[in-house]
Amino acid sequence: MTKVGFLRLSYEKQDTLLKLLILSMAAVLC
Repeated sequence: MTKVGFLRLSYEKQDTLLKLLILSMAAVLC
């Protein structure tokens, strides 16, 4: 696995976690 591929994978994971965090915060506020 290339370094770029690994970084891209980690970015996608962070993006997913960020979306989950935003969704959970929206659920708490609503």
